[in-house]
Amino acid sequence: MSAKTRPIRVLQSMSAPDGTTKFAVQMAEGAPADVEQHFFSWRDALLRGYDVFHVHWPEFLFRAGTRPRSLVKYALTVLLLTRITIRRTPIVRTVHNETPHESGGIAETWLLRWLTTMTRHYVVLNPFSVTPEDRPVTLIPHGHYRDWFRARRAAPVSGRLISCGLLRPYKGIESLMEALLSTSYSDLCLHVVGKPVDVEFASQLRRLAAESPRIRLTTEFVPDDVLVDEILASELVVLPYKKMHNSGIVFVALSLNRPVLVPRNEVNEWIAGEVGSGWVHFFDGGFDDEDLETAIRSLRTDAPLSEPSFTSRSWEEAGRAYASVYRKVLS
Repeated sequence: MSAKTRPIRVLQSMSAPDGTTKFAVQMAEGAPADVEQHFFSWRDALLRGYDVFHVHWPEFLFRAGTRPRSLVKYALTVLLLTRITIRRTPIVRTVHNETPHESGGIAETWLLRWLTTMTRHYVVLNPFSVTPEDRPVTLIPHGHYRDWFRARRAAPVSGRLISCGLLRPYKGIESLMEALLSTSYSDLCLHVVGKPVDVEFASQLRRLAAESPRIRLTTEFVPDDVLVDEILASELVVLPYKKMHNSGIVFVALSLNRPVLVPRNEVNEWIAGEVGSGWVHFFDGGFDDEDLETAIRSLRTDAPLSEPSFTSRSWEEAGRAYASVYRKVLS
């Protein structure tokens, strides 16, 4: 089969799908027939042939839990970028975050700059992401998960709140726990579900959770079926992030017909305008008990009258749009 007729081989910087609601799963399932998706391993990245390298969260290429492992990944990344330079393999980058959630060192900064200079095309998930002005950019909105969860429906438990996902300091989980302890709504309880980013942060969360039986903490990765059950059992999904740009959990919650409480910014207001009234609740500035009480009052007095509306967010549409980007960089 010639290069002109065979599928475009794309190496994603994400690991292979594991059955959870990861971006990688939907990327693979939404890809059209003329795009062959491969998921990341260092062996494939350095030795296998591919037409396009598609980067997501680039810092994860060279971050590791220990310094020796980080040094190995730095070296591997240098080899990878050298290979890509020699072979002139185009790089496409999807912008998930404005900046890495945790800062890195000098080596990481240098590698990120090198990768940025080599990126030929950017994909943004919302119209507000900033990309280099000298590079083409395409808007491909984050897909919904409604089809993925179509058969999962259940009535929420009044007063139950949930915050979930990878637990990291910037997500404001501590503020949420403190707000729950201060609120005048005695019927509220909170489930926090997810794996903490490190042992120290896990210990901090456990200390706060121990202050009240109304807080339940699950500090481990949970499979999809457990996460979905937790969200469906909740009246409100609370994401008290100190800073938010794109969030997959927002679309998981809305796809399950559960309202969300999020920081007010232009991205979240854009989503709120799309999905319809009553689904996205906001707080401004630092999160506290008043923000929680305001959202609960609003939700209980003015509940949404219909399901969230998703516009141009099917993964099939996203797959076609990504395929178009791949063709552009190859041409």
